Amino acid sequence: MLRTRPSLASALLAPMLALVLAACSTPPESAYVSGGQSSRGEGGIALGKNATGEDCTQQSLGEGVDVYCGTWLQPSARVRRPPPGSPATAQEMTTNGPWRAGLDQRYNCQPATPTSVLGSEPALLLHCTRRVGGWAHLALVATVGGRVWLADGVQPALPVIERAIGVLSGRLPATAAATEALGGAAQRLLAERAAARAFSSGDVGEYDRLVRVADDSNRIEDFSGAEKNLRAALALQKKALGDDNPNTVITLISLALQVSNQRRYAEADSIFRRSDQLAGAADDPLQSIRLLHYRGLHAANQGRDAEALPLLARAGRGYSDLLPDEVRNARPRAASRIGASGAGSGLSELLPNREMLSAPTIRTALLGLIEVRRREASLLRRLGRLDESTVALRHANDLVSGNGLRQPVITARLARTGAGIAADTEGADASSAHYARAVAVYTQALPLALCVFAAPVHAQ
Repeated sequence: MLRTRPSLASALLAPMLALVLAACSTPPESAYVSGGQSSRGEGGIALGKNATGEDCTQQSLGEGVDVYCGTWLQPSARVRRPPPGSPATAQEMTTNGPWRAGLDQRYNCQPATPTSVLGSEPALLLHCTRRVGGWAHLALVATVGGRVWLADGVQPALPVIERAIGVLSGRLPATAAATEALGGAAQRLLAERAAARAFSSGDVGEYDRLVRVADDSNRIEDFSGAEKNLRAALALQKKALGDDNPNTVITLISLALQVSNQRRYAEADSIFRRSDQLAGAADDPLQSIRLLHYRGLHAANQGRDAEALPLLARAGRGYSDLLPDEVRNARPRAASRIGASGAGSGLSELLPNREMLSAPTIRTALLGLIEVRRREASLLRRLGRLDESTVALRHANDLVSGNGLRQPVITARLARTGAGIAADTEGADASSAHYARAVAVYTQALPLALCVFAAPVHAQ
């Protein structure tokens, strides 16, 4: 972690934060829903069991359904009609169009293979891997009665995806969905793959929960708690993917940094070396860049600033290369500044690149670049290179404002770093004023963000 001598401004800020921080606590588990935009509701149509024996139900959503299995609060699978702009044929949908583009943002998919559902209806099956975490996933394009259905889900969900398509197409009565024996070629193919029974929907949900709790622990500088949860998440991954699967690197990198944050530098070096061996083959291209980023933070933890800065610079270039020009070169807009109002402050103005930022890779790369620039600003300040520090922080702020990122957590980190720089460039009084203004903004916008404001975030 970046340890610096406490400034007078920080001392002046402490009384203002005391009351707010007294209310800081990790939100209850019930406040979270694991990754996605819809959460489990009540009722639905019973679809029987998936390949790992979890009970599943489907819930209607427009012309499609979400399928929930076991204890996971997010859909194990989704079935939809083709969206507007889709290609004309099922085969083309597996390679082009909005559905396939959405898959590619989150999964690494192999070419489609012919199969069948509901006995003899033609279908095309894609075996995929989730870019974040490496969990086995699948996608299916099925043509039933002349209508095309698009589906995807965790690999054990294939039997209930077939049942859901049967209900939606009218081929399977809803009352019989949980008991009807289908025996399609897709299910037989799934049964031949041992990996289909290596994990459940609950395992994926628990992995996501453990990583999220680790991140929460990290935010309040409970590095030991973060390490504990990451080790449990890694164990779940290895159970499903194997010890040597490259996609475990995402958890390994975070684990290495948490170990480093506890000053167990030799152990962290060993985990980083293992990460080096895996990152290049991971399905998520961001992991090689993230490895550079976290190695830079590891070097900074040890006071090796001359080593940390080049690593962060390389990570910054890697993140930047993944960003479209509109995102990389975005400049602040008046309407995107905190507290701005008026006719120009509509959603389209606040989020000028919102469609591009909905892509996970682009959004993650942008957040990574912002954090790299902020870390560079902190290190450059520590080295006394105040002009360069100011430039690095300005770039981070421009990326936030120009892309309409208004999350208090992000801005809180930047505000704290800026106040530290102000202490060296403008004096303690100016720095204290910066802190006070930031506290006022976050007290109004999101009090929980002050937990982050007062405690450095070292992993995300």
